Amino acid sequence: NKFGDLNVWAFTMNLKDVEWAVVRDYEQNLMYYGYVRAYSDVDDPGIIEILLVGVTVYNERTGDQLYKTDKVYLSRRRDLITVDLPLGLQEDSTNV
Repeated sequence: NKFGDLNVWAFTMNLKDVEWAVVRDYEQNLMYYGYVRAYSDVDDPGIIEILLVGVTVYNERTGDQLYKTDKVYLSRRRDLITVDLPLGLQEDSTNV
């Protein structure tokens, strides 16, 4: 299907029910779970930026919780991360 957004990243992040995300950073072996506050595509099409708030950080391989933080800004190459969008989760959810 065709759409009017610049790319699939912009289309996906503009969906009305996208609020929470799990960003898996395979290079750093980390998983970030938080509320999507902002995102952008930078001039380099191979890079994405995302700002998460209310973030819990996990070890990506074991799932062990490492720490919590108010905000995380990520700027990563697209091929080094995935973004999971757990639709319909509540703000106080502890599920990842």
